[in-house]
Amino acid sequence: MKFVTFVLAVIMVFQPMTVIAATEPNRLDEAISSLGLTASQVSWDLRQIQDFQQDPFRFPWFDQLHSKSLELPREANSTLSRFESCQNIRDLVVMAARRSAHEVARWPMGPVPEINEKEPLLSSLEELYQSRGWRLSAKSREELKKQCDSLSPAWQKQLAEFIGYARQAEEYRNLAIRNIKPGQLETIFAQTPIILGETKGWPIEAYDAGLAFDASFMYYGAAQMSLAVDSTVALLDKEKPSPFEVDTPLGRITISGEGDDQHDCQKQLLLLDAGGNDTYTGWVAGNNGLENPVSVAIDLSGNDIYKTDYNFHNCMGSGRFGFACLYDAEGDDNYNAIECSQGAASFGVGVLVDKKGNDHYSSINLSQGAAEFGLGILQDQEGTDVYESYFASQGFGFTQGIGLLQDKGGNDTYIANDTDIINPSAQSKEHNTSMCQGAGYGLRAEFDNGHSMSGGVGILQDMGGDDFYSCGVFGQGVAYWHGMGILSDYAGNDNYKGTWYVQGSCAHFGLAYFQERGGNDTYQATMATSIGVGHDTSVGINVDLGGNDTYNCFRMEGGKKVYAGLVAGCGNNNGIGILANIGGDDIYDIGATPSLGQYGGPMPCNGGITRDTMINIGIFLEIGGNDTYIAKHAKENAKWIQEPPKDCPDRKTDFGIGIDAKDGTIKPLF
Repeated sequence: MKFVTFVLAVIMVFQPMTVIAATEPNRLDEAISSLGLTASQVSWDLRQIQDFQQDPFRFPWFDQLHSKSLELPREANSTLSRFESCQNIRDLVVMAARRSAHEVARWPMGPVPEINEKEPLLSSLEELYQSRGWRLSAKSREELKKQCDSLSPAWQKQLAEFIGYARQAEEYRNLAIRNIKPGQLETIFAQTPIILGETKGWPIEAYDAGLAFDASFMYYGAAQMSLAVDSTVALLDKEKPSPFEVDTPLGRITISGEGDDQHDCQKQLLLLDAGGNDTYTGWVAGNNGLENPVSVAIDLSGNDIYKTDYNFHNCMGSGRFGFACLYDAEGDDNYNAIECSQGAASFGVGVLVDKKGNDHYSSINLSQGAAEFGLGILQDQEGTDVYESYFASQGFGFTQGIGLLQDKGGNDTYIANDTDIINPSAQSKEHNTSMCQGAGYGLRAEFDNGHSMSGGVGILQDMGGDDFYSCGVFGQGVAYWHGMGILSDYAGNDNYKGTWYVQGSCAHFGLAYFQERGGNDTYQATMATSIGVGHDTSVGINVDLGGNDTYNCFRMEGGKKVYAGLVAGCGNNNGIGILANIGGDDIYDIGATPSLGQYGGPMPCNGGITRDTMINIGIFLEIGGNDTYIAKHAKENAKWIQEPPKDCPDRKTDFGIGIDAKDGTIKPLF
């Protein structure tokens, strides 16, 4: 018996020990429970939300997410992860379509165009000509055959497939617009984009066209066309084609050599440039009319210039009633446009991909990953880049639009011009309305004719580098009227500068999520309603996950600081606002209230109205580090709770809480 006991003792000594780590306290749960609430109560009931105005353009997932506010970070991070995993243009198009609730092209490939193996390119061109009533004389056919034979077999087959996919894309584009009245098509195409025409009168043609637009067909055709672009780029890595040029009913096909070329693009189906410092003007990678449903440009190398004059719009990866894509493989490039350009869409799909180089993008409106009734995507894969615009750009989504600006690395600069005042905001005439850098925007008509148009989704995803962001009013992870805005910066010491409604803040039924994953960052918001603030049944969340950060919420007047209120984790008028910071020694130069886990603008005690039962809450969480506060109500290693409004002491809808703790988690905010 003693022997058995000894053996058991030896076995126990040499068994590996399981160490059970102490579970870190969840400070978000603590904040919610300290207010006598549950997580499900930090939101609004779906029926409450749907008591307010409905319209036919709201994304089907929006109201459900709106009624479960603490699921916004999970949904945003899922979206970011999906876009991060995209390997090619087709992936980007398919993921953007899914975000807009159009499940298309889930299989890796759809139907591949049938081609003649013996004379693939010649046969494809002849079939296209015959389908449009173009006739070839014997001499013309002979010349065309010589041109086709000048290309290698691989390139003949590639171009034949490209033409086949373009015909598919046209077929699906036609299905997408089949219910839009012919007169409306021409009218809308001739006009400026809807978002820019809003101030000139109600966009009734666009409203009606939006109801008739069958986006699933458009997006499926674009996904199929993206296969052709991806395969063309892949072949270019193996073999450069010979010069080639031919006209088709869908647009011109041009292949140029390695010289410094001047391309004046008109109706272009495919433009492929093998190298050199080139200059592009005109409709480069832009649908120039309803008879040009596909427009693709590919440039292999060189420091290129893409430019347009002031009266020109719709280029550089701009899909309008069609698919357009610009792919630039290498070089320090300059993109200079006016509107609806640089990865933009209006009733279509527009993509711009720049693979390498230090690039400069400039435009005025609806550009740099922006869309209305469509998918607008700008992806820059490498380099130190500069993005400049004024309005509705840099990851912007208007009604039924998904706009994505994805920058994969480099020390980048994002500027929404706020010094040249051309679009004064309602909040301050000294500042432009920006709606840039991850912005979702809708058209509000509840005080007008009642025909509201719910907002789209705007995403700015920067995946590394020390970056600088600047905007006026509305920007940097912002939303308005049933839109959703996301700004996510993955790493680096970043600087954010804005005025009002910035950095994870929103108004009037919007959803905004701002995420900083690391680095010593600086936030500046000079006026109000910024840095994790939700106003009027909106959810605004700002999360910073590491580094020694500084929050400056003031402006200088007469050499003195004028502090801004309603900042840094506040709810206002039935709003939900959260600011959470984990790690680092942080400075909060915030001296006004409400701020740092407080509420503002409680609704009047009317009694019996829907808003009397809807939550209004501000939450501030600071985890770890040695932090500095200017505001009197906030302290290191402390908890503070705001009292109910004095005129409504018994109404349990207005809450404010802040927690500064040495450790803990903030799940599910990230």
